[in-house]
Amino acid sequence: MIKCSKDYHDITSYKRNSLGDHQLDWQNQPLLFKTYEGLENVPLPVTRMPSPVPLKAITGKKGAESDFKLDINDISTILNLTYSIIARARHSNGFFYYRSAASAGALYPVEIYLMIRGLDDLGDGLYHFNIINHSLTRLRKGDYSILAGDIIFPKSIKRPLISFMFSSIFFRSSWKYRDRAYRYHLLDTGHVLENLILALNSLSILFELNYDFEDNKLNKFLGLDDFHEAGLAMVNIPGKENMPDGADLSVDTLSVEITNASIMSQKVIDYPAIREIHEAGNMPFDRKLSEIPPSLSPLQPDKWELIKNIDNLQTGIPYPECLLKRRSKRNFINKKIASEDFMHILNVITNCSETDINKEDELNLLQTMFFAEKVKDIFPGLYSLDKHGRKFGILKSGIFNEKIANTCLNQEWLKNAGLHFLLICDLNDLDKKYGPRGYRHAMMNAGRIGQLLYITATSLGLGCCGIGAFYDDEAMDLIGLDKDSRLLYLVAVGKIKS
Repeated sequence: MIKCSKDYHDITSYKRNSLGDHQLDWQNQPLLFKTYEGLENVPLPVTRMPSPVPLKAITGKKGAESDFKLDINDISTILNLTYSIIARARHSNGFFYYRSAASAGALYPVEIYLMIRGLDDLGDGLYHFNIINHSLTRLRKGDYSILAGDIIFPKSIKRPLISFMFSSIFFRSSWKYRDRAYRYHLLDTGHVLENLILALNSLSILFELNYDFEDNKLNKFLGLDDFHEAGLAMVNIPGKENMPDGADLSVDTLSVEITNASIMSQKVIDYPAIREIHEAGNMPFDRKLSEIPPSLSPLQPDKWELIKNIDNLQTGIPYPECLLKRRSKRNFINKKIASEDFMHILNVITNCSETDINKEDELNLLQTMFFAEKVKDIFPGLYSLDKHGRKFGILKSGIFNEKIANTCLNQEWLKNAGLHFLLICDLNDLDKKYGPRGYRHAMMNAGRIGQLLYITATSLGLGCCGIGAFYDDEAMDLIGLDKDSRLLYLVAVGKIKS
């Protein structure tokens, strides 16, 4: 039985010559769009896109309480910027639709639900976002804002106007990636979350990000059978009223037809490791965080270099155009990234909005490193990035691109990338501080940074591709990690063919 992050990560590690020959069952491929038959469907209006703005100007931006009132047009805009169809390709059995958020294997396990109250042109209730036709399906009628503010930890002070709730349908990813798929459920949720955060920042809307909530209550509220699908994150937009005390928070169980809408295939295969790590992370009512600070990583540079400020905010393709042009591009060429572009990338990701990990702990619990192979005026080697100190320093010099490609399941195209960003976590310290719930924190935050790298690279005309598949032990050896630290995510950035 899996009881902690480190257990799950190690059990699902890839080892060379031991992956086996997993054949995809194409006759049992899960559906990629969730629908509810016979329920009220509300078409969303044509999206009013926000005015172009430099990407760096909205990363890390804090919204503020405002007197303006959101309406259905704002909901349409926010959802379009969060999770939209951006391209399609013809396949033998029809069209395949690509989305604005990156996804492992383009399997798109993430679903979005909204609790809405007090909006013009949209009745109070719980809705599911139907991405394929940009509409909302109402699952419940009524004002559920008190529940949405109460089930999170810590409880909301202000009663939410809107709650965005993110879930993952497990078999969509485990159909291909089996037990390892929970990693991708969390990374992919982080990708979509970052899109929502950028959308809210661009509209100056105040929000609260929450990874901690009562799992059973949220899943019941959404009408989910957590064998198939489960909630992973919430983002609340607070109203002006304080949360009341002693309210009735009970909700009816939704119908079997609604619950069964999570079943995406006629033959759903159970991968116990996914259920075990997810259930291990369910929130206990009396959870207390450890007072012991995470240990400092032994990988520390001898000398730090400050990240140069980029005064020209107009660098690159503005938001939201860069979001809608985002693709996973791996046609890297053997050319160096300009030093100005390199500094711009570091500026954007160090300016990333706060995570759900305490700021004091984040540097030690979720570290960012990078291999710089082809960057003008930057000595080749492995570097550590201090996001809060806005500085970076070399850990070891050398050319590692061939070893990186070999470690990432021998994917030769990785050799020509100019930068390989590494999201790393000490899982032992993570478990001590946050318990098994911490795995959700770390992996979703890694996904958020990965999505921001995708969008930033796109804005600069660079290619970007995230890699969640690698030989885990070889990655530890290549980076020089200690026995408890693990690579969570690798994101390659580089010059690409025109």
